[in-house]
Amino acid sequence: MSTTIRLADSSDHKLVVTLVLAFRDHSHTRRLPDAEVASSVERLLVDPMTDFLLALSEQGDALGYVQLRYQYSLWVSGFIAQLEDLFVLTSFRRRGIGLQLLHAAAARARERLARFIWLNTNERNLDAVRLYTRAGFSSARERWEGGRQLWLERAL
Repeated sequence: MSTTIRLADSSDHKLVVTLVLAFRDHSHTRRLPDAEVASSVERLLVDPMTDFLLALSEQGDALGYVQLRYQYSLWVSGFIAQLEDLFVLTSFRRRGIGLQLLHAAAARARERLARFIWLNTNERNLDAVRLYTRAGFSSARERWEGGRQLWLERAL
C-alpha cells in the first residue's frame, strides 16, 4: 500500500476531526463531546505552534495522523517538539504507517528547528512502546546518567 504523509491545513478540518474522534473512541477517552473536539481541532489547525501530519492512501482516504506541539525551552536554548498524538486506524495497523508518521514527525520538527522531540505513552501499551523504541525514542536520559524520564500530572 502506498501512503502519503502531508501537513494538514485548515481545509482538512473534517478529516482531522474524524481521525481524532476515532482515536478518542479507540482509547476509550470520551471526556470530550464531538463538538468540543471539532472546535479544538479548528483552533489547533491555525495555531502556529501546532502541526498535524496526515497519512493518506493513494485514493486520499485518511489512515492516521500525528499531532506535534512546539515550545521554546530555556534548557536547550531552542525549540522542542512534543508528539502529542499518534494514531493509525485499526484496520491499517502493522503496515509501517505509524513508523512513517514518526519519521515524518521528526523531519517536520527538524524543519521547525526543534532540537528534541518527546512523547509520553503508557508503559502497558506495548505496541506503542515497541514502535517508539524502534524509532529511536528512549525513557533513559543521558544527562541524568541513565535515569528514566517520568511523566507526572495533576488536574487543576
